[in-house]
Amino acid sequence: MGQRYQVLGLIQGISPPCRLSESKLRSIPEGISTSKEKLNARDHTYFANNLPKKEHWRAYREFKEDTIFLDTETTGLSPYYNEITMIGVHSSDGTKVFISGIALEDFPQALKGCKVIFTFNWARFDLPFIKQYLPGANFDLLHINLLYPLRRLGLTRGLKRIETELGLSRSDETTGLSGFDAVRLWYQYKRVNQVVLDTPSKYNIENI
Repeated sequence: MGQRYQVLGLIQGISPPCRLSESKLRSIPEGISTSKEKLNARDHTYFANNLPKKEHWRAYREFKEDTIFLDTETTGLSPYYNEITMIGVHSSDGTKVFISGIALEDFPQALKGCKVIFTFNWARFDLPFIKQYLPGANFDLLHINLLYPLRRLGLTRGLKRIETELGLSRSDETTGLSGFDAVRLWYQYKRVNQVVLDTPSKYNIENI
């Protein structure tokens, strides 16, 4: 009963009164204890599996040293009819771009030791492509899809429009470029030579 009244004390300030079942009241201290143990053990998978996806951002502070930021470039919107051209990753180790035909298959190595991943529109875009073309990649991670917390803040447009609203600027080479331009430059690279790859790679890095 002592634990029950401690928990009730925590919710006294809630109005209207929060009424919880006995089983729920018992589970709260147990859940807190387990969470503390998992956090001390640096077990990010526990929180990835138990936190609601929209709340994964709450764990970032605890695991930020093992975080990567990711952006995928493709030739179109369908993982079944289009292909990945490059995947850019930024972490505490620096920035890397894994390019199709050069080192794309090495991308899963970038996930080793990673506990948190930041993306923009991950579930609808990046993940389906990566699952299709790199099925060995393991994403048992805390995931923060910036699309949704930005929407909570009233920032509902595409990534580059949001950057503009936040006062962020791009380099002269990539200012004004769109995803369609990135595709055009990729096909130009395939037809011509390596030099043309510099701009789409920079575009990918600035997306990250």
